[in-house]
Amino acid sequence: MEGPDRVERIDLPRCEHPAERWPAVGEGSGRAVILVPGSQGIDEPVRAVARRFQEAGATVLVPELRGADGKAIPDREVTRVLHRAQEALCADPTVQPGRMVCCGVGDGVAPALLYACQARGLSGVLLLLGSVSYPELDERHPTQPLEMTLGLECPLLAVFSADDGSVPAAEIEDLRARLDAFSKPYRIEILPGVSLGSLDPTVKGYAGVPVEPFWAVILGFLQQSP
Repeated sequence: MEGPDRVERIDLPRCEHPAERWPAVGEGSGRAVILVPGSQGIDEPVRAVARRFQEAGATVLVPELRGADGKAIPDREVTRVLHRAQEALCADPTVQPGRMVCCGVGDGVAPALLYACQARGLSGVLLLLGSVSYPELDERHPTQPLEMTLGLECPLLAVFSADDGSVPAAEIEDLRARLDAFSKPYRIEILPGVSLGSLDPTVKGYAGVPVEPFWAVILGFLQQSP
């Protein structure tokens, strides 16, 4: 374990990408979260989210999704790494079967949605403060996550900021329309006063930002998942 945060660096099974494991505080709830970071890697906003889930009684696994060159790996590799993370949590004796959520943060939202639309055994998917689509398709991102929503087999909660404009309203409505078309269980929240920076209390200028309504929505979803 490292420092006061109770976090350890582990190797995922049959995978060259390591991960941070944040064990549940106290007795735990048997719940687990696969936390998908964005292109900045496992940075402080991502760790702030991991810490909050940990304090809520969940075991959190945050895989490193960048290569040795520091660049984000292609989606096909992301899917493989996230599958290994799911396997590791399934083998964790502190995690109860059927109580695992996949959560994307920032520009980790799109790959998290893409994975959730292909994975089996998840109890929910959380999309926090990021775009659900890629600006353009290329070799790293050959498929838009929104095109895969038919395969989603678990409830979805997407939380967007009402203030920063980083996700166009048309994109949010496209997500809503696709989930409705396939009769998928979901909830979309557009909340004022939150951003990735406000999740990290060490970021200058964000002190005092009221993020409790944001966390009430997220933790409520986590606790309601089977």
